[in-house]
Amino acid sequence: MQPNKAIVGKNAFAHEAGIHQDGVLKNRLCYEIMTPQSVGVPETNIILGKHSGRHALKARYEKLGYRLSKEEVDQVYERFTQLADRKKNILDDDLIELLEHDADAAVAAFQLEHVELRVNGSACAAVKLRRQGVLLEGNGEAHDPVLACCAAVAHATNQPVSVHRYDISLHEATRLTRVEMDLHFAGEKYSGEAEANDVLSSATGACLRALNKYVRNHGAARAATAGD
Repeated sequence: MQPNKAIVGKNAFAHEAGIHQDGVLKNRLCYEIMTPQSVGVPETNIILGKHSGRHALKARYEKLGYRLSKEEVDQVYERFTQLADRKKNILDDDLIELLEHDADAAVAAFQLEHVELRVNGSACAAVKLRRQGVLLEGNGEAHDPVLACCAAVAHATNQPVSVHRYDISLHEATRLTRVEMDLHFAGEKYSGEAEANDVLSSATGACLRALNKYVRNHGAARAATAGD
């Protein structure tokens, strides 16, 4: 079935244009003559992209648990439009990173520089990360590539990373590989997701996003010792 098929196509209740999003958020009857649930669709899908407006962005942040003032929306919207010009599919983790852009300068965030994999009976991953200008390297071995990448991150950052669950999917429109995972850090559960051209970069990126949440939640003091 084609995505734009009326009523039952997957795009029937998806809105990306800013004027459509604003209208639906104010009154769904502007563009939807029936509820999505009446045809088996869980809810209206507001797709964030370069054509989205401030109203849609604010609504997504509220869904994530952030209530922003008009001034805060204006500030984060500027960074959002710059990201949307470079990246078609905006993830919730991307929005959180945009919102905490200024805080990241105080609380160290790990960034991926390079990842590679060797297979010799088991998967052996090697990563290079950067935190506040410092290069960190680590190696990890496991029975599959995703777990090996996370083990390498744990080695490089000296953090107790344990993978609880992960899913791999292919984004049809962009042809990018997406990895979503739940991880435990010292018994605490955090989730991360990332997209890239290959599974290794996506898996490592998802692991780092979960790790950065953990680091932010425990403040600069723990971040200062991470990787030592």
